[in-house]
Amino acid sequence: MAKRIPYFDFLRGIAIIMVVAIHTITSSNSDLSICLRQFFNCAVPLFLAISGFFMSHKDVSTSDRYWQFVKKQVPKVYLPCLFWSVPLVLVDIHSNNFGLKELILFFVCGYSIYYFIALIIQFYILLPILKKFRGRKAIALSGLMSTVCISIVTYLLHVRGLNIPLVAFAGPFVLWIVFFMMGLYIGRTDNRKIPVLMILVLTIVFLYLSVLEYKYWNAIDGSGIGIKLSSFVFSAFVVLLFFSEKLEVLFSRFGKIYQLVILIGNLSFGVYLMHCYVVNVIIKLLPPSLDTIWALKWFLVLTISTVIVWLGRKYLPNKINLITGF
Repeated sequence: MAKRIPYFDFLRGIAIIMVVAIHTITSSNSDLSICLRQFFNCAVPLFLAISGFFMSHKDVSTSDRYWQFVKKQVPKVYLPCLFWSVPLVLVDIHSNNFGLKELILFFVCGYSIYYFIALIIQFYILLPILKKFRGRKAIALSGLMSTVCISIVTYLLHVRGLNIPLVAFAGPFVLWIVFFMMGLYIGRTDNRKIPVLMILVLTIVFLYLSVLEYKYWNAIDGSGIGIKLSSFVFSAFVVLLFFSEKLEVLFSRFGKIYQLVILIGNLSFGVYLMHCYVVNVIIKLLPPSLDTIWALKWFLVLTISTVIVWLGRKYLPNKINLITGF
């Protein structure tokens, strides 16, 4: 079993902070707002790479060990997803908007932003197969697979203009496979000596290209915020940066801030599951003059969500926390 590494809890904290930022940021055409939003796109890839890193140490070499792993891991993420989807289902039922489509969405993690749960379950189930692919050729192959999938998604969404549920186009594992495989590779080789300066330059270049691609698609159909090729390449370089030993040394010097982000990272799954509810409450409670202040919304949602999850983990019975994801 892989031991817990504080720095990777720090990275989880960084990733969930960016997820909350994505869902609170105020739409704006300012270059700063666009650049920030494009930067935050690396949150999901970072989570997947971290997951791949730790999955590299899981022993699923026999049928018994594999099924023990699946029976333990899948309910830990699936049951909380269903729990937090129930209020949204009740709203649809109350609005007479619940049919077969919504029933299917409920069971496949299609409500809200829970496509990530469907995504991670696929990687859990496919882990023995994915672990058979080794070396940089596996990274190259997975990168090609992700690129083809991004091209298909781009065509369907932007060229054809189809209205596809989020879980249908963002939920298939093949779209994101390159990030999970990067984590597997780094975890297996235990090589985190990354040429930081070169990767940093490439990160900045592809962040700029991501902003340009967003502006291109946004001018055509008002979209282009999230899934696109430039964002994925940018995110791959961000993963390499964050995984580097040099950045671990740098961030660990931040003292109490470092420890606070580690705490948030420890609570990140619960924050992910319930923060959108907090977003809705904050939007309704904030006066219009403050609603446009993105940093305030982000801070309030992150703080309240983190405190709720921390209190739940501290005071609620373990059986309840297994259902809530706290």
